[in-house]
Amino acid sequence: MHEIGITRDLFNIAVDEAKKKGIQKISRIKIKIGVLTLIDKTHLVEHFNQLLSGTIADGADIEIVDENVSVNCRNCKKTIEIDKFILECPFC
Repeated sequence: MHEIGITRDLFNIAVDEAKKKGIQKISRIKIKIGVLTLIDKTHLVEHFNQLLSGTIADGADIEIVDENVSVNCRNCKKTIEIDKFILECPFC
């Protein structure tokens, strides 16, 4: 359940940034998550909803965006985007 700590850290960052900029109400939080992180998005949203209650982000929409990972092959030097763990370059 590492989502709890991650959620708390992301929430604190969002609130701190809003306060620095004089924002009084957060209506949406957009989170980009690398597809290889193995973070459970359902749990992440649940934890966020618990943390948001009674804060400047109360009622905010949580938007989670999957982000692919770019890797470079050491042999052929090509860069590929992946959405799952691979052990071999598809070009070599």
